[in-house]
Amino acid sequence: MNPNILFLVIDSFRADKFIGINKTSVTPNLDYLIKSGTYFKQAISSSDATLVSEASTFTGLFPIKSGVRSHKFNKIRKDVKTYFQIFGDLNYKFYGYFPQVAMAIGLLPNFENSDKSYARHPTLVDGAGKRIIEKLQSGNMNNPWFFYIHCMDLHFPISIPSEFDNKKFGTTKYDRQISAIDFWIGKIIKCIDLKNTLVVITADHGSYNKELYFDNNEINFGSNSGIQKYSTFLGSRTPKVLIPLRTKIFVILEKIRKKRKIKKIEKLNLSPHEKRNLLNQRGDTDRFVYDDLFRIPLLLVGPGIQEGKIISQQVRSIDICPTISHILGLPNRDDEIDGRSLIPFISGEKTDDLIAFMESEPLLDLKSNNVIGIRTPDFKYFRDRFNPNKLVHLYDLRDDPNENNNLARFNLEKVSELEKILQDITKNYVFTRDNSINVKEAEKIESELRKLGYI
Repeated sequence: MNPNILFLVIDSFRADKFIGINKTSVTPNLDYLIKSGTYFKQAISSSDATLVSEASTFTGLFPIKSGVRSHKFNKIRKDVKTYFQIFGDLNYKFYGYFPQVAMAIGLLPNFENSDKSYARHPTLVDGAGKRIIEKLQSGNMNNPWFFYIHCMDLHFPISIPSEFDNKKFGTTKYDRQISAIDFWIGKIIKCIDLKNTLVVITADHGSYNKELYFDNNEINFGSNSGIQKYSTFLGSRTPKVLIPLRTKIFVILEKIRKKRKIKKIEKLNLSPHEKRNLLNQRGDTDRFVYDDLFRIPLLLVGPGIQEGKIISQQVRSIDICPTISHILGLPNRDDEIDGRSLIPFISGEKTDDLIAFMESEPLLDLKSNNVIGIRTPDFKYFRDRFNPNKLVHLYDLRDDPNENNNLARFNLEKVSELEKILQDITKNYVFTRDNSINVKEAEKIESELRKLGYI
C-alpha cells in the first residue's frame, strides 16, 4: 500500500522565519517535525503569484511551460499532465481545503469532500484547522489518500488569536501567527501515523517583512487588518465598470501612504533591503524577484525520508512532486519536466545545486514592471520579461545575501553568462504581450483574484 500524503502549503511563509536566527516564534511541533524528517534550507519558488507557483509545483514545470503565465493568468495547458493525475492513476483519493480561486486554473482534481474550497481565505486558526482534524478523525477517508491544504494564516490581513498575540510568542505579529499555526499543526499531526503518511510542509511564496527593530526601536508598517479586510470586501463587490475608478483611488491612497512611510524612516540609516521590506505596498509597479518573496520552507517527513537531516543545497518547489513520485516507485520524467527528485540529496549522493527559474506576479489593473530571472547558489539575475536590456539586476548572493547592491553594470560578463542560461530555459517559449492568451479565461481568473483584494 502506498503511503498517505498530507501536503500543507502555508501561504506567504518566509524561509527565514521557519528556522534560523530571524525566527522568534515558538514552534515545538515544527521543531519536532524538522528532527523527524529532512529540511531544505534553500528552497526556491517559481513565482510570487500563488496560482503560477502552485501550477509549477504540481506539474514539475517552470511557469512558462505550464500555461499559467503571470503576464496574463490562464488555465493549465491541455497537453500538460499534472501530478494530481499521476497520483490519481495510483488510486489516490483526494481531499482538500483551499481558497476557491485555486479552482480557476484547471489544476486541481476532483475531491472527495464537498466542503473543499473557501470563498475567502481559509486559515488554520479560524476554522480550517478544526475541519481538517474532523476529517482526519472521521474514519471516512479512503486509503491511500492525498490531503491538499492551502492555508492563508500568514497572508495579509493577519488575524492573530488573542491568546497568541503576546511577545512571548514572537517579536512581530507575523512570528506570533506562526506560533498559532504551529499549535494547529501539532493537533493535525496527532491525527496521522507518520509511519505510513508522507508529510510535506512548504509555501507557495514568501512575503516582505514590514516590522523591523532598529536601534532598539520598533518600526511597524504592517498592513492594517481593518483596511485590508475592507479592500477585500470592496474588491469582491466592485462592478466591472467601476474597476478603473477603484484602481485610480487605490493608487492615490497608496502614494499618500508611501510618502508617510518614507518620512518616518528618512533619518534612519537603513539598507536597501530593509527599506524594500518596510516600504513595499500592494500597488508597487516594480515587481521584482527578491529572495524575501521566493525563498520558502520545504520540510519532508515520513516514509522514504531520513530523520534529522538539513540540506543547504539549492532546490526548487518544482522538485517536490518528482520526489514524491520517486518515493512511490514511479519512473522519473526528466525528459518531460523541469523538476528533479530530491532523493539523491536526501540519501547523500553527490549532486549539483539546481538552477531556479523565477517570474514575478503582475498587477491586474495597473501596468507593472514584470521580470523573469534565474537563481544559482551564488548569483541572482533578473530582467524585464520582454526586453533583456531593461530592468537588469545582478546580485552576488554569497557576499550580498540581502540583495542590497545591484552589480549588473559592473559585471557584464556574469550578466551575459546568466542571460544565456535564462535564454536556454525560455528558448522554445517566445514572450509576447498576448502570448496566445485565452482572454475570457484570463478575465474569469482575474475576477476571482479581485474578490480577494488583488489590484
